Amino acid sequence: MYRAPDAAPRCVACGETQLAGPTWFTVSEGFARVYFEKRGAKPGFLGGSAKEGFHVNRARVCLACGHVMLGLSDDQLQQLRDKLGTLQPMEGM
Repeated sequence: MYRAPDAAPRCVACGETQLAGPTWFTVSEGFARVYFEKRGAKPGFLGGSAKEGFHVNRARVCLACGHVMLGLSDDQLQQLRDKLGTLQPMEGM
């Protein structure tokens, strides 16, 4: 999606621009992660696909509607970008 560089970020739920700054996000009973399947990898233990996960640890809250938008930290995002050619979204989720 294209957005002009000087445009204020908007809430994906209501479209308002009243967003709190990025803050730390965690899940108390484990880690929130996004997973990608490794291209061309052989099935792992018990036939499962080989996958790689990235920690979701950043959030922004819309001050207008309360919607929470999650994201990767800068280092996790860079790791994903570095490996993107070897990964694909997991199907059947």
